Amino acid sequence: MIRILRASKDDVAAVFDLDQTAWNASGDESTMYDAYTTWRAWVAHGVVIIARHGDDLIGASLAFLSTNGLFCLHKVVTHPDWQKPAIANRLLDATLAETDALETAVFTVQNKHREPTLALFHQHGFYPLPEKREDATHAELTDAVILTRPCPNKPPSSAEDYLASIYR
Repeated sequence: MIRILRASKDDVAAVFDLDQTAWNASGDESTMYDAYTTWRAWVAHGVVIIARHGDDLIGASLAFLSTNGLFCLHKVVTHPDWQKPAIANRLLDATLAETDALETAVFTVQNKHREPTLALFHQHGFYPLPEKREDATHAELTDAVILTRPCPNKPPSSAEDYLASIYR
């Protein structure tokens, strides 16, 4: 049985190991500097949800409050042996339940070519932000897309206000 729960300081080492394993399996050749220390801070101050199968940590998600008052959903990772959509769905459900309880919108930056990832976020109410004109040149050079999800418990007064809060 898979359990989805909030991470504690006792989970930091296991989350760090999972993140390293998932990162290495992704084929990304860049290096993760100071990841253990970073995970300690995220577990203490962010929303870190984990998935366990028995004693094994098989997934984790991370959201943290950004300076514009929105949560940044930074990671949803699963162990390569457990790459099943249901685990990512459950992690995302639990993370969004916490951000919704805080009545806060969420954004994430994802690779616009990863269709399964984009579909997962779309199923959870995320949609791509329109690109700002001054960002058009940069947008043509990047594979990143900003996805956003307003808080269902506290909708913005207008689309313009919502976009202004994200682009501030």
